[in-house]
Amino acid sequence: MKAKRPARLRSSSLSARWRSRAARRCHGRRHAGRGSGNVLDEALCVGRTAASFPAADEDYFRDTDYGVTKDAAKVAAELAAYVPGIAPADAVKAAVKGRNN
Repeated sequence: MKAKRPARLRSSSLSARWRSRAARRCHGRRHAGRGSGNVLDEALCVGRTAASFPAADEDYFRDTDYGVTKDAAKVAAELAAYVPGIAPADAVKAAVKGRNN
């Protein structure tokens, strides 16, 4: 009787198979492009654009990075040189999206 692989290994090999399939879809097709600057990544090969990958706006690194985004006024003051008149809430939102991505 063949022993089952642990679930952790089964799931990683499954995701590897899916990545391989996505790469094969793109490889060898005309729309994948050839030559320097013309080769498309897997996302573009299956029709995904940058707009379909929105920036995450959850502040899940809030307690790391020394808690920088906990003080909205301080974040706004730091960004004011680059974005004059930025509101504290908008400054935190921009910092969070930039840090997460």
